[in-house]
Amino acid sequence: MLTRKLIPIRNSRLFPVLALLLAALLLAGCTNASGGGAAPGGSGSSPEPAESWSFVDDRGITVTLPERPTRVVAQSTAAAALWSLGVEVVGVFGPQRLPDGSNDPTVGDVDLSRVTSLGEAWGELDLEKLAALKPDLIVSIMYTPPELWYVLPDVEPQVRAIAPTVGITVGQRSIKEAMQRFEELAGALGADLNARRWRRPGSGSRRPARSCGRPWRRSPA
Repeated sequence: MLTRKLIPIRNSRLFPVLALLLAALLLAGCTNASGGGAAPGGSGSSPEPAESWSFVDDRGITVTLPERPTRVVAQSTAAAALWSLGVEVVGVFGPQRLPDGSNDPTVGDVDLSRVTSLGEAWGELDLEKLAALKPDLIVSIMYTPPELWYVLPDVEPQVRAIAPTVGITVGQRSIKEAMQRFEELAGALGADLNARRWRRPGSGSRRPARSCGRPWRRSPA
């Protein structure tokens, strides 16, 4: 049986990155056309799952599963991007709440009342909780592939033993390129990408414009 393991912060000067979601909003106009919440595993109008599922991540690793994943766990930035595209995650690790209880910008519009927190600090990942969620897939961003952000190298094999991992590169890549990769992943997970559009303020979105953050970056070590 897995025991609870909280990994200590390796470098206290490494602070959470700004949300990829907010970076995408900065590029696209800070609002999206849908006022409703994300649907588990994508939109209800998405095609039926294929007999098998595969996705090639930015490490060049092909993840193959018997069927399309429906239980996805993600690092905060990746969770924000997927949520904005219609894929609802079941668990999140990385920055989540500000001191006042509101969402940290890194996690975007993820409804934290509906997901399980697996740890917020750098290098803190509760493996027991992760295993209990029985995820089909674990997603994180990467700055220096193959290292998954907020997953320390010494625990990555234990994480991978629980569920396959997917890494999406955001370092040395434009916001548009990174978001395109998340769109590809969201589409593979069953999201109806045609049903969710980014719009500029005043373009008819049912949601008010949000204050845009700066593009994601690594905090200095």
